[in-house]
Amino acid sequence: MKKTPLYENVIDQIRTLVLEKNYFPGHKLPSERELSKIFGVGRAAVREALSFLAMIGALEVRYSEGIFIKNIHHIDLMHRARKLIQFVESDDTEAIKQALLLMELLESEIIVAVAQKRTKENTSELKSILKNMEAKLFDSDEFSQSYLDFHLALAVINSNKVYELVMDALLISISDFIKKIATNSILIGNQACYSYLYNPNFKIYKSLDASNPEKQKSAVKEHYQVLTSCMDRIYLSSGDIAAGISSIEPEALCVGVITFEDIQLTARKFAGVMRAIEEATQRKCNWFFPSSYTSLIEAQLRGFVHISYYGPKSYLLAHDLSGGVIEAFACALWGSGPYRKKIKGYQSYLIVKAGNAYETIHDLKGKNLALTDPASTAGDLIPKAQLGEHLQMKISEYFGKIFYAGGHDAAALCVLEGKADAAVVADVTMDWAVDAKRYGPDDLKIIWKSKLIPLNCFAWRKDLSSNLRGKISQALININKTDFGKQYLKAVRSDSIVKSHHKDFDIIRKTLKSISKWE
Repeated sequence: MKKTPLYENVIDQIRTLVLEKNYFPGHKLPSERELSKIFGVGRAAVREALSFLAMIGALEVRYSEGIFIKNIHHIDLMHRARKLIQFVESDDTEAIKQALLLMELLESEIIVAVAQKRTKENTSELKSILKNMEAKLFDSDEFSQSYLDFHLALAVINSNKVYELVMDALLISISDFIKKIATNSILIGNQACYSYLYNPNFKIYKSLDASNPEKQKSAVKEHYQVLTSCMDRIYLSSGDIAAGISSIEPEALCVGVITFEDIQLTARKFAGVMRAIEEATQRKCNWFFPSSYTSLIEAQLRGFVHISYYGPKSYLLAHDLSGGVIEAFACALWGSGPYRKKIKGYQSYLIVKAGNAYETIHDLKGKNLALTDPASTAGDLIPKAQLGEHLQMKISEYFGKIFYAGGHDAAALCVLEGKADAAVVADVTMDWAVDAKRYGPDDLKIIWKSKLIPLNCFAWRKDLSSNLRGKISQALININKTDFGKQYLKAVRSDSIVKSHHKDFDIIRKTLKSISKWE
């Protein structure tokens, strides 16, 4: 913890003196010389403290008359802020919460004043800062700085020196915390960063146009509620996550799905699931489309996502990292297509471009192989374990180069575009790609198939209330009874959604335990 400047200690002593003597606005303080003796410090430190308190409007210096109390609230506010800052800088989570509460109280007053005082130039400055914030969604340093600039600009426009100084000091003290939120959000995906940091600030900006001060204060309150919520998630230990919250009923639900194809196609494909959950729970559902299972797991682990669609390996990772808070509850039974046969489960396919000379695995020795994602079952775990067992050697030693394409669709396209000689993908994703006309039913050749793998699953956070979970489960189990549900099942080549249980994935856990031999 940084050493406190001497004049700040004098400010604390002046505050104590004011409280003990029950001084009030207009009351005269002892002289500079007298205060120096009372506090046992040099006159220079007393002079600096008095000058600072006069600058922020807490004291009034009347020449030839003396020093008078002007605003006791300002003295107390500076004291409270400085004490909080000392603990915030040491990463004390309770202090961060208190700092956010103080900032909310101040900014609730500031925003009403700014709505009345702002000029065209002020509005343009705020808009420019927000524009830069939005442009820097993937840069945690730049994004965080824009965030701090926005809130300091509000305090400056307010033209209250003490509020400006306090907000400036508090913003500096929480800058690491804001960067942690940005970094976590960027890891999860730019949608999360947009939702949890940019959008609440944009709402504050838009509230300036409202003539109702309560709407302006409401926008500020919503923003700080989001920050507090993010803090609870970011500073959770694995044990805290496992303990969880016994029962929550969020106003809106977030559903996370990996973009097997592109975002628009995935959104259309899973639209029936979203509608089923919305109608059953009477809550709005928001999408979350991360680019990897790693990001999806992080998002649900931190509570940003309530329901996720996982492959078996990524589900087990999510379950274990959450201490069992994340739990499978349903899965869609996939049907058949041009590449896949109808079976209770699915398979990894080792594929090559049709028409080339590769006919067996042995033809691919020393060639380039595209996998999908490190957290993928069909695109990483299974090829390493089962192909390794088949070849009786690590695939990293068998193939010339192995790289991650980022997804099943991307891995198949690497083969078609000549970026890889072969790829390993999930069978159903190939049928989905044909449906999307990304490639044809005869463009790729299958030269190896894995053993049967448990189906992908929907997994919720168990800290959702039992009431909500019951409604969500029934909505998905009965999804084939609605027109929009039938459209979803048709889109994913499924017949129905059935209940899923954690024990269904035991075979994958056994594979995970033996994978070290083949990695």
